[in-house]
Order: sequence, then C-alpha cells, then structure tokens
Amino acid sequence: MRHPRLLPTPLAKAPALWLALAFFASHALALSLIRLSGPLAPAWPPVGVAFAAFIILPPSHRALIFVAVAVLDTLSNTLQGFMTLTALAYLAVSLSELWLAERLLRRFAKPTLTFANVGDVLVFVGIITVTSAASAVPASVIAKVSSGADPLNAGVIWWIGDMLGYILVTPLTVLLAFRPASRERGPRSLRLIEMGLMLLTLVVGGVWAFQGRGIVGPLDAHPYMLTVPILWATLRFDQLGTLWSVLVTGIVGVGLLMADLPLLSLGGQSNTDALILLQVFLGVVAISSLVLATALRAQQDATVANARMIAALTESEQRLRQSQKMEAIGQLAGGVAHDFNNVLAAILMQLGEIRLVKDLPRMAAELLSDVEQAAQRAARLTRQLLV
Repeated sequence: MRHPRLLPTPLAKAPALWLALAFFASHALALSLIRLSGPLAPAWPPVGVAFAAFIILPPSHRALIFVAVAVLDTLSNTLQGFMTLTALAYLAVSLSELWLAERLLRRFAKPTLTFANVGDVLVFVGIITVTSAASAVPASVIAKVSSGADPLNAGVIWWIGDMLGYILVTPLTVLLAFRPASRERGPRSLRLIEMGLMLLTLVVGGVWAFQGRGIVGPLDAHPYMLTVPILWATLRFDQLGTLWSVLVTGIVGVGLLMADLPLLSLGGQSNTDALILLQVFLGVVAISSLVLATALRAQQDATVANARMIAALTESEQRLRQSQKMEAIGQLAGGVAHDFNNVLAAILMQLGEIRLVKDLPRMAAELLSDVEQAAQRAARLTRQLLV
C-alpha cells in the first residue's frame, strides 16, 4: 500500500511491530479504566489501533491482524485478571465489529485512506458509526447477562466509547505513520513554546471548565470554552495538533472522574452519566475539529499543487517561446540559404559556360578555377545550413 509523502517515522519503518505494541498498551490502559463504568470501559482505543492496522498494513495481512487482536486481547485480559467468559464474549463482539469495519472500509473507502480530504473523514465517520452501533447491541446483551447492567445504558456507553476510540486513535495512528510534509510556521523553538502554552491552557482550562469553576461574577467556566484552544491547535498544528488537543482534553476529564471529582458543568447525576456526557462532548469536538483541520489541509495541498502547476506552466511557456524563436530563426535561415543556393547554382553554371570558351588565357583559367572552388565551398555550406 503506497501513501503520498511518506516520512521515515518509526511506525512507518516497522508498522506491524509498533501497531502490536500500541494495541497491547492501549488495551491494558482501557482495562484500568473499566471501574469507571462497570463492565465497560469509558473509551476503547484498541479498536482504533486495530482499524488503523487495516489501513496501514497491506490487505495480505488481514488474517494476521485478526489473529494478533485475539491473542493480544487475551494476553492483556489474562495478565490483569479479566480472563472470563464475559471477556471472551466481548472479544467475539469486538472481532465481529472489526470484521464489519474492514469490509466497509474495502467497499466504500479509497485504497489509501490517508485523511487527506473531507470525503475521507466523512466516509470514516460513517463506517465507525455503523459498526460501533451494530456491535453495541450484542455488547449490551452481554452486559445485562453478566452483571445485570441496564442494556440501554451499556449499549450507549459501548457505542460512544468505541466511536471515541476510533475517531481519536485511528486517524492519529495513520497520520503518525503516513503524515503529510510538515508546514512549519515560524522558528521551531517558538512553535514548541506555543505548543506548550496550548497544552497548558487545555489542562488548566479543562480542570476549570469540567468542574464549572467561577470566573467573574455569574460567569462560570464551561467545556464549550475549550473549543478555543482546540481551534488554536487546529489552525496552527494541522490534524495531528487537533487530535492531540482533543486527546489531552479527554485525559483531563477522565482523570477528574478517576479522582472522584464531579464534572459539575456536564450536569451528570453520577460518574456514569458524566462519563457519557464527556464522551459525547469529546466525540462532537473531535469530529468537527478533524473535519475543519482536514479541510484546511486539503486547501493547503491544493494551494501548493496550484503553485507548482503555475510554475510548471510558466516554465513550459518560456520553453515554448524559446522553441518558437528558434523555429522562426530556422525558417528565416532556411529561406535565405535556399535563395542563396539558387544564386550559387547560377554562378556555377555560368562558370561552367566560361570554361567552354576556347583559347582562355592561362591566368584567367586559374582565377576561374579559384572562383569555382570558392563557389562550391559556399554551396556545400549552404546545403549544410539547409539540413
């Protein structure tokens, strides 16, 4: 599978190994967060890594990806003490979800889904919406049977959690492996300082916004205010900046829930309700920001392509003008040479007539021979010029 403007990133050099490590690490992290919502995790990044594997690796690795997902999922569950019949049932649902996602990817997406245009993002969102919604039905049944959880609530958590895992992790992984050429805006040191300020704003602002702390008078902080630094990241750091900023925002929100700090601004009555509202907020922000960042990238790519095309057309126009000049000069030289050749032919013919004159003085004959040789050299030169 070929991707445009491939950069020599570690993930691009050994994609299968890095994807396996990323899947195992994200699976272990997700298991540690399960306690926030009973039998289901607040987000499920492993599906995002697995789906990215279908995009990054060639189609011949399809069966290997399914086997790796099953083995690594089982290994992670075993190491953390979650290896039960319920875990196996969830694994079967996840594999079915990935199978459906992979089939839809091959059916509706381009051979190389690089998130280079808005169409790629919309197709991707459509695929993950359908697959996560379809898998939420059997997952809710498993949650009901295994722990007595409300099936509707469990299905919603599964659906939103999987979508969040897809929307954040899949494009982030693909772009880390096959990211477009960097468009640096300003010195690197200043960009690093700007990036640090942006992340600090997201962390501090996230704590204030999710807890609804007061700012001035009746004005309280609210999560919608976080769209400002996320928009900042979108405009300044392209798609990767967008995804990292939303991911940091999610880490702040989940971290507050793990610390048993209520997300008052989201209005949930319990941690589970707050978790669902946090997932919805992150999902909406992630999709809208990713669409905007992708549109900006497509516009920048089009601008660069147009500039290159204009430069190529200008160069071609200059070459065409030069060739037209040379053609005009050649035609002029050819016409002059042709006429001059006719004159020389008449001169040589007259010289031949003079040689037929009897009793031509010796000196005149010698001069006549010199003139004839000069005329013949001129005729040869004219023929070369015509050629």
